Amino acid sequence: MENQEGVVITTTNKKKKGKRKFIAVIILAVALMAIGVGVFFSYMGSPKKIMADAVDKLSGELESIFQENKEEESYTTHSDVNLAVESDYISYLASLDPTYQPFLALLQNISQLDTDVTITQDVEQEQFLATVRSNLNGTNLLDIRYLIQDNQAYYFIQNFLSTYIHLGENNYFADLNQTGEAEEQKYLAEFLLESFKRNLKNSYFIKQQAETELDGKNQEATKITLVLDDHNMSELASNILKDLQADERSSEILSAYDSEFADLSIDVVESTDIEEAITISIYTTSWNYEARKYEVAYSYDGEESFRISYELQENRGVLQLDLAGEVITATIVETNEGTTITYYDQNDNQIGVMEFTNHGAMSSLTYQYESDGVGLLIDFHSEQANSTTNTTLQFQMTAEGISIIDIQADITTEQTDAEEIMADVSGAISEEDITEEQQQQLNQIFANFFLALMGYQGGTNI
Repeated sequence: MENQEGVVITTTNKKKKGKRKFIAVIILAVALMAIGVGVFFSYMGSPKKIMADAVDKLSGELESIFQENKEEESYTTHSDVNLAVESDYISYLASLDPTYQPFLALLQNISQLDTDVTITQDVEQEQFLATVRSNLNGTNLLDIRYLIQDNQAYYFIQNFLSTYIHLGENNYFADLNQTGEAEEQKYLAEFLLESFKRNLKNSYFIKQQAETELDGKNQEATKITLVLDDHNMSELASNILKDLQADERSSEILSAYDSEFADLSIDVVESTDIEEAITISIYTTSWNYEARKYEVAYSYDGEESFRISYELQENRGVLQLDLAGEVITATIVETNEGTTITYYDQNDNQIGVMEFTNHGAMSSLTYQYESDGVGLLIDFHSEQANSTTNTTLQFQMTAEGISIIDIQADITTEQTDAEEIMADVSGAISEEDITEEQQQQLNQIFANFFLALMGYQGGTNI
C-alpha cells in the first residue's frame, strides 16, 4: 500500500499482532471464566456453604414463628357441651358380670350431662372468670369457678366454702401481650443461627458420594454431613456462647434470665471413652447443590440408635423415622384444600391417615390409625357463623372391630361483649390454710360427684 507521498506502509505485521492480541484476550477471558466457574462451583459445593444455605432456609421461617402477639380482646363466651359415650366392650362385660354395671352407668350418665361453660375476659379491668356447671336430669352436680383478679388467682366450689380460695399470684394478663418478649426471642434465634453458621469449621464436615433413596428408588447423591461429636459439639457450643456474651443485646436478654450468664463457660472436650455423636446430613443431586433430602442421626458408642429423614419430592414430602430398626414412613401432601399425612409401617403397609383442612371459618382434622387389629379415630370439625361456633369432636378406639370407647362431643359457643365480673374475694382464704377436715370435705364432694355419675344414691351433690 502506498500513500500520497509514495511511502510504502506494511500492514501485515500489525494485522498479525492484532489477531494474536484478540486471541490472547479470548483465551484470557475463557481462562478467567473457567477459573470463575471453578471457584463458584467450589464455593457452592463446599460443605460449609451447603449447610449454611440450609440454615438460611430455616431462618427464613422465623418471621412466621415469631410473629408479634397482638393484645387479646375482651369477650364473653357461653358454651353448651353435650357428650355421648358408648362402649360395646363395657356393655358386654356388664352383661356377664354385675360388678361392671356402675361403669356402664357412668358412661350412660355422662351422656345425659348438660354442661355449660362460661368464660369472660376483661382486658381493661384485668379480670378473667371461667365457670363450669353440670346438671344430670335437672339436678346440679357441679359448679366450679376460676378467677383471676388483681394478678391473683382464686377458685370457688359450690357447697364447699362460702368464699373463694386463694391460689397465689398469676401473671396471665402480663403474659397476654408478649410483643417485647417475642421480639427478643426472634432476635436471639436469628443471632444463634448466624453464630452457628459463622462458627462451623470445614473439619466438622464429611463430603462423599453415597447411595440413598430418592423418588422411591436408590440413587447416587452427594452427601454433606456435619459431625457433631463430643469435641465438635463442645467447641461449637463454646464459640456460640462467646458470641452471645460478646453481643450486647443478647447478653442483656439472657442475663435477665440468669444473672451469672456473663460468667458461664463451656469446656472443649478433646476425647472421651464412649463416643456420642449427632450427624446432620444433606443429600443433593443438582448442580447448585440444592438439598433434596435432610437426615439427622444419633449414635452412641459407634452404634446408631435413631435416625430421621425428610425428602423433598415434586408434589410431596417424605418423612421417615428409624428407631433401632423399627421404621415408620409418612408422606405429606399439601394442596389448596389442606394437608394429608399418610403413615406406613416398615413393610409399606398403610397404618394411618391424617387430614387437615382450613377454609377461613371452617376447619377440620381427621386422624385414622389401624394396626394389629387396633383402630383409632379422631375427628374434629369446627365452623363459625357470625358470633356462633359449632364444634364436633369424636374419639373412637376399637379392637378386632369391637368398640372399646366411643366419645362424641357437640359444643355450641356464643361470643358476646365482655360481661361485668362481680366477684367478692375480700374474705378469701389461702389454699395453704385449708384444714384437714375441710380437705376431707372437699375430697368427699368430688367423690360424691363420681358416685352420682355411677348411679349410686345418697351422695351429696356438688
